[in-house]
Amino acid sequence: MTNHSHIIAEFSSRGGLSTGQFFLPRDSCDATRVLHRKNEHLARTDEKWHDSGMSPRFLTLTDVAEILNLTPSAARSLVNSGELPAIQVGGKKAWRIEDTVLEQYIQDQYAATRERVKSAQLD
Repeated sequence: MTNHSHIIAEFSSRGGLSTGQFFLPRDSCDATRVLHRKNEHLARTDEKWHDSGMSPRFLTLTDVAEILNLTPSAARSLVNSGELPAIQVGGKKAWRIEDTVLEQYIQDQYAATRERVKSAQLD
């Protein structure tokens, strides 16, 4: 049985805690409920964007990591190195990457790969 006691999750105010407070699950049942709530919230958020015909303009490092199939720390390294342009917003200076910038980065990586293939410099 997996020990989920290490999971720290943020509850919404409907969950009994105000936003920003954290909850350490007592057991795996608590952890499962927390993760299920978080997934429901994300699904509602995705539906909101999908139903409006819009997508978010700015992506989080987590979004970028998921899109590129990287770890969040690898996505942060791309930003910190300047390879992937980003901005910091808010009081906590959270990184945000514009969706068009990410798309351009991906296209640039395809072009760089094509060039390396042509010159047989693949790692």
